Amino acid sequence: MSSLQNLFKNITGKHVIVVGDIYLDEYIHGKMEAVSAEGPIPIVNSYERTFIPNAAGYAAMLLSDLGFKVHLAGVVGGDSNGQELLRILAEKNIDTDAVLQVKELTTNCQTRITVVGAHYPKQDVLRVNTPQPLPLDQNSIAAILTQIKSVAHLADAMILVDKNENVITEKFVGRLKSIAEKNQLVLIGDSERNTLLFEGFDAITANENEAAQAIGDGNADIDGLGERLQSELKCGTVFLTRGAEGITVAERGKQARHLPTKAREVFDVNGAGEAVLAAVVAGKLGGLTSIDTGRFANICAGLAVSKPGLAEISRQELVRFEQRLNAEITAEKLLTLDRLKLVVDKARADKKRVVWTNGCYDIMHVGHILYLEKAKALGDILVVGLNSDASVRKYKGPLRPIVEETQRAKLLTSLTCIDYVVIFDDESPIRLIEKLHPDIYAKGGDYTIDTINQEERHVVEAYGGEIALLPGVEGMSTTNIIDKILEAYKD
Repeated sequence: MSSLQNLFKNITGKHVIVVGDIYLDEYIHGKMEAVSAEGPIPIVNSYERTFIPNAAGYAAMLLSDLGFKVHLAGVVGGDSNGQELLRILAEKNIDTDAVLQVKELTTNCQTRITVVGAHYPKQDVLRVNTPQPLPLDQNSIAAILTQIKSVAHLADAMILVDKNENVITEKFVGRLKSIAEKNQLVLIGDSERNTLLFEGFDAITANENEAAQAIGDGNADIDGLGERLQSELKCGTVFLTRGAEGITVAERGKQARHLPTKAREVFDVNGAGEAVLAAVVAGKLGGLTSIDTGRFANICAGLAVSKPGLAEISRQELVRFEQRLNAEITAEKLLTLDRLKLVVDKARADKKRVVWTNGCYDIMHVGHILYLEKAKALGDILVVGLNSDASVRKYKGPLRPIVEETQRAKLLTSLTCIDYVVIFDDESPIRLIEKLHPDIYAKGGDYTIDTINQEERHVVEAYGGEIALLPGVEGMSTTNIIDKILEAYKD
């Protein structure tokens, strides 16, 4: 079972409450056949018209697709767009008892007219938005709160989605926080206008502009932006989205960590923020670490931007997308020394710390995994030097390795804690260390500073690198495993 399938199993059937602005997006697709004789007005022959919820409605839909039981709270108008919204949400099995329908209001709606022709690509020719609505009155707020309270005991999390501060106001947030605290709900927020509303939340998602606006510094250093926002809001974790650069995870009590994403062709960035938000909810409630949650958010955002408009994202699509992504990443992890030198130099220019370790990794076991995870935690990029088959035979004897080098490399590149792998033929990787100058040289097991390879030690010390000795897991080694196998099958 894949990691995502395990995640889906853990979250299926859990209840979440989504509160916020509910929009309806209308897409009219057609061909521009002529320009009106009455003026420069395009005449579009429409061949398709679709509707899909946006903002809190889209987030609710994505969460429903992931397997959550979703209760949506907000307001729509008594017009046809409001009726269409409620119909679509009902089809997605989203509970809308807390969606207040106000006859006098106009439902938030965005209409896009998109055309395509034989000699020009698909493009928007017109967008129509409804006027920004006024904040809810006290009676409406009270009615929504009553419905939220009635389902709060079922829920595991409350998610606030703010687009225009029509629903999510400071006073309303205070009341929602009280409900969440009373029912021990995980609080997660996303706001385009005022991220500071979410002080003390368990997690928030924000893009670079939203974060800079929240801390009042338009020239803030991007690398430290997530940490500053987390400190400002005193929240659990900030997931700072950085477009094609990926996501930075800033967690309370830990150094911020950037998770790059694979560059890919972008079809439409609309909806990427809600996709990240849904992923964060899934990760938080599905038992993922904040780092793994950020990785899942990168997957969801990558799939969202590869589709036109506000597209639905199914579990099956996410699994297939992850498989393709892992295959691409694995292929890119195994590098030649010359290619690796370019990567390491670029990382150093970006002020990232490069960790080096090496070994045979013949018959992988939990001791290897734990050590590699510790090594990764020392810096930003972990590079593993892998002894080739010829190299292993030089000091382990003609019967080793048990597993040949391409298979060992495949196992290493499949680990998320490893960024790059390079295979070397010499008995010692000293030539590689001299060329790469990693910031940290890590060794595992029962080594001391005096028992590690002294030539390698002197090279590292000469260029000012750091040496890290990480204790291994007692009794856990490839040799011990081989001895146990031989003992078990000696007859």
